[in-house]
Amino acid sequence: MAGRLHYTAHGFENQLDVNHLAAPLLFHRLQSALLQAASQRSASGSSLSSSSLSRVIILSSGRRRLALPKTADIYTARAIDRKFASQGIRGWERFSRGLGMLARGGVCRTYKSAEQGAATTVWVAVDGRLVETGREGMGVGYLADVGETVLRGEGDRVDGPGYAEYACDEAGAEMLLGWSFSNHVAHRTNNNKAPPIPLQNPVEYEKQIYERGLQFHRPPLTFQTTHWQAQAEARLSANARGYLSGSAGTGETAAKNAAAFSRWSILPKRLVKTSGLPDLSTEVLGTKLPFPIAVAPVGVQKIFNPDGEVASAAAAAREGVPFIMSTASSVSIEDVARANGEDGVRWFQLYWPARRHDDITLSMLGRARKAGFSALFVTLDTYMLGWRPGDMDNGYNPFLRSDAIGVAIGFSDPVFRAQFREQHGVDVEDDEHHAAAEWTSTVFPGVSHGWEDLAFLQQHWDGPIVLKGIQTVEDARRCVECGVQGLVVSNHGGRQVDGGISSLGVLPRIVDAVGDQLDIFFDSGIRAGADIAKALALGARMCLVGRPYIYGLVLGGEDGVSHVLKSLLGDLELTLHLAGIESVGKEHLNRGVLEREDRL
Repeated sequence: MAGRLHYTAHGFENQLDVNHLAAPLLFHRLQSALLQAASQRSASGSSLSSSSLSRVIILSSGRRRLALPKTADIYTARAIDRKFASQGIRGWERFSRGLGMLARGGVCRTYKSAEQGAATTVWVAVDGRLVETGREGMGVGYLADVGETVLRGEGDRVDGPGYAEYACDEAGAEMLLGWSFSNHVAHRTNNNKAPPIPLQNPVEYEKQIYERGLQFHRPPLTFQTTHWQAQAEARLSANARGYLSGSAGTGETAAKNAAAFSRWSILPKRLVKTSGLPDLSTEVLGTKLPFPIAVAPVGVQKIFNPDGEVASAAAAAREGVPFIMSTASSVSIEDVARANGEDGVRWFQLYWPARRHDDITLSMLGRARKAGFSALFVTLDTYMLGWRPGDMDNGYNPFLRSDAIGVAIGFSDPVFRAQFREQHGVDVEDDEHHAAAEWTSTVFPGVSHGWEDLAFLQQHWDGPIVLKGIQTVEDARRCVECGVQGLVVSNHGGRQVDGGISSLGVLPRIVDAVGDQLDIFFDSGIRAGADIAKALALGARMCLVGRPYIYGLVLGGEDGVSHVLKSLLGDLELTLHLAGIESVGKEHLNRGVLEREDRL
């Protein structure tokens, strides 16, 4: 029966309502795997009965411990315990410090101290609260119970973003997670890649929700876009929350971004004879794309979810939306390309090193091109981080921590690695603290390039180049003179310069000046389908979605990102359809469908 999983645990037949597992919004990857397995078994007329499923637990502390490699961002309890034991740390201090280390690293929130209870006791922090799971082999259904415990607010608070990883025995791992085992060390494989699914019309998402509602199913994630931020922030640590929601200075620029949309209103037209829903396809950078949005470049995504950019890239490909990878990502260029797949459209965003590091710039460009990134987005407004009081209040700069979050591209770059070893006599992994600082100063050099330096990028990148951070007509005209293929009207979501103009406010001027000479993208402030419609009507060819998809990542990982993208597109499609606007083409969606509220 769809949505209900049959399995065997401890010799007894059991069945689990998988929707209950979704309610706490935990273990989203497990939920997806179980639903897929249940659907396949249901289609063949057989129930899913596997002893391996009965061993899907948070982390085994019995006879077999899974030694998961650091590259997978999962640490075993044994490794942590050895680390602190070697430092002479004992008892509860060792236990609590281990939990803190795991939480801060954005990795598995699981820790077992040899000095805490019986050998079969497993401890885990879920959603920021410490939970004792009891005994090994509790079965799949126990995950739902853990979720209920968390929702009730039981358990001691644990500092950290608040996510849980899980492990199972080898057979279960092969089936559920796509791990293969060699000498009891797990490695992610590609043998669980699903066949490509035709893109769904966004409005179909709404229909599916209502149809499931007939069976009393409620969606795990809200469709109210104004609620995403608060729900996501409630799940994050102070550090991650401050980084995600913070703005430059007093936040004036960010506030102007949001307020600018309400100054424009859509003028609906009636008795516009239509034969179907609006056409959302658009053409940018010489490529026809099904939708007029792209996933904006956002770095350090593993502080929001352990899967980070891998989940976002996979969701973007699934929904047919281009993914723009940030130089400040927490995974490598190659890992994002694999997650985005052969059919994904992906573009690379460059934080541009100083000219003395041209060799590193060339290395990043070469890796990106080899990995299938077809366009280069060059961010011009972030040669150093802005004045961000929220981050400073927490004393938090994610790029300076002794891990790969935010610096993974550098840590995996052969040129940077070779230079670091030559200068310091050790590998990056042996001195992550100094390596992180050195890479950060490389990609945020503290001083700006000049317009003349663009020739270097044009010489060494054979695809389209788009300049991100344009806010004036003068700079837009310089973009045309330099021969780049596009620009992004963006103020970095108000994160770099306080007291600036709104991106939407300046968009019409830039479109009037250069809109017929290169592709104009819009960024900064998109929160709903109507926002996308207004930006497109004012002349943008495509909108970048930033913080909203990160809220989805926080709330539901890959599925959460998909939910946000589908919600925004469905909202956009119905907004246009019910306003009598037949497509996102300029012949239908233009300034003639808008009116300034202050003129009414």
